[in-house]
Amino acid sequence: MDENDGIAGRYEHDFVGFSSQVGGIYTYYFNEHEFLNAYMACKQNGEITAAEDYALQAVQAYWHEENTARKVKLEFSKRYGYVPPKAFAGAGVGNCDCRVAGTNLDFEKLIRLGFDGLNQEIDRAAEVNGASAFYTALKLWIESLRGACERYREQALELAEKAETEEAKTRFTKLAEALLNIQHSTPKTFLEGVQLMWIYAVSSDIMNYSRMDDYLGPLYAADIDAGRITEEEAVMKQIDKDAKYYRSSKGGVTFSGGEASLHFELLKKLLTACREKGYHTALETNGLISAAHLKELIPLTDLFLFDFKHSDPDALKKWAGAPLAPILESLAALEDAHFEAICALKHQYTCIEKAEIMAYHDIGKTKWDALGIPYSLAALKTVSPEQKHIWETKIAD
Repeated sequence: MDENDGIAGRYEHDFVGFSSQVGGIYTYYFNEHEFLNAYMACKQNGEITAAEDYALQAVQAYWHEENTARKVKLEFSKRYGYVPPKAFAGAGVGNCDCRVAGTNLDFEKLIRLGFDGLNQEIDRAAEVNGASAFYTALKLWIESLRGACERYREQALELAEKAETEEAKTRFTKLAEALLNIQHSTPKTFLEGVQLMWIYAVSSDIMNYSRMDDYLGPLYAADIDAGRITEEEAVMKQIDKDAKYYRSSKGGVTFSGGEASLHFELLKKLLTACREKGYHTALETNGLISAAHLKELIPLTDLFLFDFKHSDPDALKKWAGAPLAPILESLAALEDAHFEAICALKHQYTCIEKAEIMAYHDIGKTKWDALGIPYSLAALKTVSPEQKHIWETKIAD
């Protein structure tokens, strides 16, 4: 942890390990490229002995063999005389060294039961089915998560003592308390809920968090009602947990919607908080922002993703129910900002760096039908890939 953290836990991938996510190989992984770079640097600097050199070469050879994908290929070749195709479109058996798409952990159960509740469920299953190494391993896993919470709690207390501001001291003191509480109790606050799911996610090395609004929503609502947290603080808790990923991937935080600018005050606070923490920010907008609001958002936003619907005012009014003039005013106001927009205006506005076409489709029609609202775009046809290619070619010229 460091002085900017709001949640404990980070992804760290070493040369070898077992992961559900890293590198897209959802099994045992061996980062051979990084391993060889480190190995050669140490060898050139005379930092390894002959015995260590031999051992490291043996490690490399071992992980060439201990490779799930390789074992699958060899076994299929031996049994069936062929190697199954490696593609997500292929049969599931051909992708058994990869993820099961659409599968998520039951975070709702984790929040509802906590570590102690999960332990009790394991004990009940062992009573019914008999003791096994599997149940023992599950309990060891729960205990390791408790250990991680305790280790981070100690770090949070140390950071609270060294904090140079009252805000940081309070933040780490609350975090230490949350890390203590979730070791044996179910989460009672939004902070405890986020910390519990995050320590599990980091330790499991997963990136699919399921519907956080479902399993964290009640804790968030209770904290809001009790005045324990603000909307800004709650959102930043979620943003902060991926801080290392933003920096390592050279990415950042994108505010989308709907139209995020409709929540101007909250959006401004979040953009300001992200700017203070050094997160790159992007704002997706349809351009219907008041000039006063846009003026305040520009210095807080690194990149604007401008969703320009139509250049004809009558067509825009007919199909989107929006006036064109204020959208063009917003686009003009971004002359000195970075953003992406449709390239019909590419030559008119020199600030546009890139243009992409989001061609019309009717995928959203089912939502209108479900709400009992007549689909006002029924007369439009989904744009063909060929037509989209023609437009993209023209834009590129």
